Amino acid sequence: MLRKGFAVVVLTILSVAPVQAVSEPPEPAPITSRITEARTLILSGRFGEALTRLRPVAKAYPANTDIHFLLALSAIESSRMAKSPQVQMALLDEAIAALHAILVDQPGLVRVRLELARAFFYKREDRLARMHFEQVLAGQPPGPVVSNVQRFLAKIRARRN
Repeated sequence: MLRKGFAVVVLTILSVAPVQAVSEPPEPAPITSRITEARTLILSGRFGEALTRLRPVAKAYPANTDIHFLLALSAIESSRMAKSPQVQMALLDEAIAALHAILVDQPGLVRVRLELARAFFYKREDRLARMHFEQVLAGQPPGPVVSNVQRFLAKIRARRN
């Protein structure tokens, strides 16, 4: 199950363009290289390492959507491997805060909302997860995304019963 989830994350990262708004000026080369490095770490399944490297950069560049999105992805995936529930919840809270901050400024970013829904799902906040998954579906995403969201919604229904 973990490998399947990892494969979905990797395929999604590869298929989605950066979430940075078009109107933002390009970042300096060192930040671009850090974003590339973080993506490489994420794609190789080194989420904790990516998270450690992204945290100080996120503080230095609070308006950079790409950095905060990658930080959130790293936190979500790291939470799934956490050994203690307290660490898992702290990582999910970190991801939720980063994704929420992005959506405050850019509420139309469906991919960000999808990851927020996933974070709420893993935190077992099913009402919030369902709400965000349904908003993703309302945006008429591609078929594979719809199928993935439907699987999450079915798991939420199963947890209620």
